[in-house]
Amino acid sequence: MLILAGISIQAITGTGLFEKTKQATEESKYATAEEKVKAAVMASYDENVSLNKEELKKNLNNVKGINPKVTDITWDLKVIVDGYEFTITEYGSVISV
Repeated sequence: MLILAGISIQAITGTGLFEKTKQATEESKYATAEEKVKAAVMASYDENVSLNKEELKKNLNNVKGINPKVTDITWDLKVIVDGYEFTITEYGSVISV
């Protein structure tokens, strides 16, 4: 049984399964952080379809994982969510850094 277990573990590690799992987890965390930023931006448009700076500031500061909090909106705005940095343009585009 020990020999079989050893061969099985070697086969799994040799295929990079653990590394692929780690990479997939990282990509999922990044996508979640990006989605949080995009949702905050989308909720910040006013009736004139313009990005409302005060709404954007409020919505971003309500995002769980944003650090530091946004104190002033200037373009291109850099925000960090869950350790990932994004830039928000005055047109509402979210760009990863």
